[in-house]
Amino acid sequence: MTVLIGVETNSNDIDELTGLADWLRSERGLGGSVELVPGKVGEHALGGAIDLLSVALGSGGAGAVLAQSVSTWLQTRRSDVKISIESEGRKIEIQGSRVRSREIDAAASTIRDFLNGASNGDG
Repeated sequence: MTVLIGVETNSNDIDELTGLADWLRSERGLGGSVELVPGKVGEHALGGAIDLLSVALGSGGAGAVLAQSVSTWLQTRRSDVKISIESEGRKIEIQGSRVRSREIDAAASTIRDFLNGASNGDG
């Protein structure tokens, strides 16, 4: 299963997205499966900016690792952040503003449930 992750902030989206990519690459079980995805190239543009992360999830709990890692990363942010997660035609968005520890568990659970639903074909 492939998961696409987007990041929106009130500062620099590309820096936050590449920071999240580095964060996820440091996780055991996700490292080699994280790629930056360029956006669409405009007619007069030389190249597309980075828009999304692509994470290829296999079996063995990679979805749970991704859910916990993204949630923990949210806690390290000092500004408002909105993360979108897409998989198999479904999408969720999670917003955080100086996320506290108790909110991390809820965010991880939401992401985990979403990923489990995507892998089971629930809609």
